[in-house]
Amino acid sequence: MLIPFINTDPSVAAEEVPNGYVNKLITESLQMMTGAVWHHQPEETRGKLPGYGNHPFTVWIAHSKWAWDWLYCFACALAEREYPKRYPEKIARRKRKKESLTHKSWDKIQELEVPSEFEFATMSETPLCPLPKAAKGLPNVCTHTQRAGEFREYLKTCKNKDMWQFLWEPRTRRPAWMPERNAAQNAIVERHHKKLKLGPK
Repeated sequence: MLIPFINTDPSVAAEEVPNGYVNKLITESLQMMTGAVWHHQPEETRGKLPGYGNHPFTVWIAHSKWAWDWLYCFACALAEREYPKRYPEKIARRKRKKESLTHKSWDKIQELEVPSEFEFATMSETPLCPLPKAAKGLPNVCTHTQRAGEFREYLKTCKNKDMWQFLWEPRTRRPAWMPERNAAQNAIVERHHKKLKLGPK
């Protein structure tokens, strides 16, 4: 579970997400926003803690209106722009079956009741978003733009299998800040291309 805060502009961040991660991130955005809503409910009525309700990123968006809006716009860009663009065959199949053309998780995100009060309102007030535990040893930063840079540095060397797609996405889809693949990584791509859902080589 990791929301890639790789740009302070959520639209740009969504554009740089690899193909194999788009669908997953829309669902994970719903899970985190549902958990954030839970934190704003009265203790006597809020019920059981949702999945990932205490995840550091969930807590971050639960306390900041700016952070909430960032994740909402990020999910919107993924669901309404990137998902149809990258999975046209799925959209075409839904049209033939006369099914909803929008992602189910995005429909549920739009139904969420946005909390009325947040501890922080603006970008300047909001604390930096949490880094993954594995991202240790990076220099201390003090701005959101620098934190996005930290996320990018982390993803370049990330050993988490969920994030393989960032490094292994074909050059036509990989963001410019990603390094070229080395020979060993290219060999892994050849073995796991279909599994990683990378699209054309």
